[in-house]
Amino acid sequence: MKKLILTTYALLVSVSATLAQIPAGTKLRIYNPGFNHSINQLNRPADLYGQTKTWMGLGYGRFVKDNVARGWIIRPELGTSFDRSADETFWYPKLEIGYFNRRYLSITPDLYLFGEGKIGVSSQQSILPKGMRTSDSKIQNYTALAQANFGVTYFLKNGWALESSANLGNLSVNHSRQNDHTQSTTIQLNSSLYAQKFQVGFSKYIDYNPAKSVFTKETPYQPGQTFIGGNVSFLNTSYTYANLSNEYTSNAQSLNLGFSKGKFVTSTHARGFGFSALFNTSKYSSADTSFQNYQNFGLSANVFHEHYLALSPKFSVVAITSLNAYYSSVKTNTSTSRYNDHTLALSPDFSPAIQYQFSPRWSILARVGSFTVGSLGVTLRDYKVSGSDNDLSAALSFNPSYTIGNSGVSLRYFPGR
Repeated sequence: MKKLILTTYALLVSVSATLAQIPAGTKLRIYNPGFNHSINQLNRPADLYGQTKTWMGLGYGRFVKDNVARGWIIRPELGTSFDRSADETFWYPKLEIGYFNRRYLSITPDLYLFGEGKIGVSSQQSILPKGMRTSDSKIQNYTALAQANFGVTYFLKNGWALESSANLGNLSVNHSRQNDHTQSTTIQLNSSLYAQKFQVGFSKYIDYNPAKSVFTKETPYQPGQTFIGGNVSFLNTSYTYANLSNEYTSNAQSLNLGFSKGKFVTSTHARGFGFSALFNTSKYSSADTSFQNYQNFGLSANVFHEHYLALSPKFSVVAITSLNAYYSSVKTNTSTSRYNDHTLALSPDFSPAIQYQFSPRWSILARVGSFTVGSLGVTLRDYKVSGSDNDLSAALSFNPSYTIGNSGVSLRYFPGR
């Protein structure tokens, strides 16, 4: 795998060196909208809870030299949560302002990678329902932050581009105040790809319209050809968070095993189906002796389509779209309760990948994260404590995001070649 990564990197560097750059003076406009909504239905029809979050990121920048852009971004956000049993709605308006510095690397004439440094400040206020408002109920949060991000830009037409960027690391200082009576300050540092998501949006590059990539190399695959794949992905993460009064730590390990079978309908298009199993454990603890332990088992089935773009006789870029149905069982044991969550869900996703055909019958496919637009699911919570009622909840979310943690490697066998 190490040899594959080094070879792929060398190929990308050699290709990018011959491509045009985004010239100095190009103006950059960023539009990054988002929406997320979920509803929880408990054991009685009246027990209905929900959360909604809507935001719009707007950026203005300029290329100060070739492939280097700097500018400002502002992101207003409005979050709400409601409790229908008590007829209460909470509001959480937030405003974030930041300054960014981007450096681009061209992969093809219309595909770029970029690294981004960002500093900013934000302010959020909690607005309680009218009947709960008092002179002490106003809660405000102020945050200063520094971020390191990584992203991808794909040019569409007339300077418009589809963009996604992932947060690789954060340093933040948060100050919370409830009027003048209660105040606290926390400092948080994390640098992990786990659960960090690409935010997806559009950008306009004014006075720049690159040529579209043209690849004439044929793929090494023929219509009717079949393949069998097996994939393995492993994720191990650790996290520490501390404030002035306590320290929290968490550790998680997950293993995903999968099988797939596909068939080429053209030399650049394959379709098929797959199955996978997920095993996950995580532990969370704090200095004040509270703890949470999780054990997760999941099964999934999917149908997929793959579209191939040959970079060389052995290397291909693959775009994978799939529809996934899955079941998961999560056992939770905390310092105060024990319960099992059983979930059925349906989710479409898209994964970019690179395939290396190292022999006529064998190839390696490396997925680089997955892009999802949302999911539809139902969860039954089975409490393991006498006297507690089970909860049934349903959730529908629309939150375009790219998760780098959903990466993995598949070994494929092509019979009959």
